[in-house]
Amino acid sequence: MLARANRLSGKGITVMMRKGKRLQTPYFTLVASPRYGREASFTVIVSNKSVKTAPKRARIKRRLRSMIREVYLQEHRSNYDCIFIARANVENTPWKDLVLTGQKCFDQLHHLST
Repeated sequence: MLARANRLSGKGITVMMRKGKRLQTPYFTLVASPRYGREASFTVIVSNKSVKTAPKRARIKRRLRSMIREVYLQEHRSNYDCIFIARANVENTPWKDLVLTGQKCFDQLHHLST
């Protein structure tokens, strides 16, 4: 579970889905929007259409949140709030590939903000 300060919810998600910048990866789509004067927030979305059963959706969310903690909170700092829209293949993706993809996404975001 991400700390409350790092969770994005409610109206912020709707606004970001409309106005955010998108980065496509084989495992997820990252929607990012600049943040102003506060800690970056994240959320993970796994649709019922792409992953049918609740235990699999929960497992995918846990994997992506863990990747966020490892990549963002340990190594990178971002000036963006992020929404991760998961794809079904995240569940079977090797951990190393998922972390590497997350690092590349955060590097691209860093280059957008500078």
